[in-house]
Amino acid sequence: AHLTSRRPALNIVTDTITYVTTELGILRAGFAVFPISPRNPPEAISHLLSSTNAGMLLVSGEPMLQNLATASLAVLKRDKNMDVPMFAMPKFEDLYALEPRKKDDEFVPYPKVKFDHSAPALIIHSSGAYTKMV
Repeated sequence: AHLTSRRPALNIVTDTITYVTTELGILRAGFAVFPISPRNPPEAISHLLSSTNAGMLLVSGEPMLQNLATASLAVLKRDKNMDVPMFAMPKFEDLYALEPRKKDDEFVPYPKVKFDHSAPALIIHSSGAYTKMV
């Protein structure tokens, strides 16, 4: 996916290895990680995406989470006229090969990233009064 300078947001409910690998991959790519609790209503998630100027939303495949993310993005579009693309969270088997790589499979490393050490790497929020969060 092509990203602008906006930061991605995460909505993750998945196994720990996949979660940590995805978080580390996002950090390695030079973006901030923003885990969002699925206990928040769509209006709160929309507010969080808007106030952080999120660049994408990664969502695991559970239907409840997909529905919550879709509803949140609809609120965001309606209230802020803001579009945030939604992508499926990788699965364990997407990140870790179940079979060894073949010798002719080319490994292409992620390009070097110049990190902005003054930019946030992890955004954390409380699921309390979301209207007061920035």
